[in-house]
Amino acid sequence: MIPLPIPTTTQAVLRWARQTPDRTAVMARGQAYSWAALASHVALARQALAAAGLAPGQMVVLHCPNRYLALVLVLAAEALGAIHATLASTDLVPDHQAVRHAQLLAVTDPPPALAADPRLLRVDQAWLAASFAGPADPAVLERPSPPAEGVRLGWTSGTTGTPKFMLNTRGQVSAILRQFDAVCRPVTPDHICLSFYPLTVRGMYLDVMRALHEGNLVFMVEDGSGDFGTAGRVDRAYALLLPREGEMLARACAEAGRFLNLYYIDVIGSMLAPAMLGLLHRTLTPHVFSVYSSNETNSVALVAPDGRARVVPDCEVRILDEAGQPVPPGQAGRVSVRGPRVIERYLWDEALTARHFHDGWFLMSDLASMPAPGVLHVLGRADDMLNIAGIKLAPYPLEQELAALPGVNEALLLRQEDALGQGELLVLLESADPAAATALLPRVQAMLSPVVGPFRLLATPALPRTATGKPRREEALRQALAGELSQRD
Repeated sequence: MIPLPIPTTTQAVLRWARQTPDRTAVMARGQAYSWAALASHVALARQALAAAGLAPGQMVVLHCPNRYLALVLVLAAEALGAIHATLASTDLVPDHQAVRHAQLLAVTDPPPALAADPRLLRVDQAWLAASFAGPADPAVLERPSPPAEGVRLGWTSGTTGTPKFMLNTRGQVSAILRQFDAVCRPVTPDHICLSFYPLTVRGMYLDVMRALHEGNLVFMVEDGSGDFGTAGRVDRAYALLLPREGEMLARACAEAGRFLNLYYIDVIGSMLAPAMLGLLHRTLTPHVFSVYSSNETNSVALVAPDGRARVVPDCEVRILDEAGQPVPPGQAGRVSVRGPRVIERYLWDEALTARHFHDGWFLMSDLASMPAPGVLHVLGRADDMLNIAGIKLAPYPLEQELAALPGVNEALLLRQEDALGQGELLVLLESADPAAATALLPRVQAMLSPVVGPFRLLATPALPRTATGKPRREEALRQALAGELSQRD
């Protein structure tokens, strides 16, 4: 049975504006915006983008620190049938692929390198006053959107320093929204979406789109402090969190002796170690969802407390050897995924597309085994596999164990070359007290000695990270070798 298409987000906004016009849709910077106001603002912004020359199928780069206005612009672009690329300020450079290929740059504070660009539209206070002064026709939000139509340009966070660009179509976004209840808890119109991040974070964009479909209040937590008491009943509130912010909020609650009891949290960016899951359960909510996923595939498997993951409905997974053939059950290999949420190709890189996309399957960069049908044991990225003096080492399981040690926030296992050009293991521990972390040396030795020989241990208060909080392995290794990390041997 083919599932029926769900409305576009702007169609959903219009429906709620007609059914409950005065109910609050968005809270931002202490201001409440009703569903009627949101629909009117999106319709007017759509009109302004069209007047600036943006047409269906074209791409607009958006950068606006005002998160409510950023949401309005995203929805306006979707209502127009354009593709939006929401950029952080650091991405606003002429050689960024999205900037190079965009037809319009809608930016609040353009950097000098783009200030004279003929495509520039300054979405400042003067633009707001002029654009939102005219009469609105929310009926323009009824525009249908074919499944193959492009909606959003996304890219990976670039842990290797080489970002990969991809297009999300309306059909893929609809499939993702349709699948939410199979991965997280169902929501109804009286639930509250706590928005901790800007829409540059792909997971946050999807969470907010789901909230607007379901008629939820989107409460934008602007300062990241977790002070969202004015949102309403916290036990009706759900949130998407990156691991570091989740840990910070959990530890603050633990110190205050407070249990938030959120409806649920969805932690993205990396799979959670059992110790981290336990902390979140004790402080934030008993309902913590950690999903094995990627920008290319969206959700693949739901992670259990033991670190294993169960494949979500309608997603197919194979484990392949180096020749691209399925391995026997329980044997490790590369993860290959097929499903309705998987993108079709990379943009502007045919060679990379050819390496990863084969007959409808996407070949991930992760190693895993499948000890039972539908059960994944993820070992880490294939390109993170370590060769230490001839010993092949999958770092991820050991990193999880090390990160559970007292005082350790994160652990990385990296390969450096010794004086003879052989592989030597470098262990990096992130801890607020590096001296205390290195006191754990005997325990680290006990954990590593069964699988590897000598190693070097460094501790640092802060590992280099991507914008979404993932450790940058190559940069961490460079800094360690250059002596730039605060350390204790």
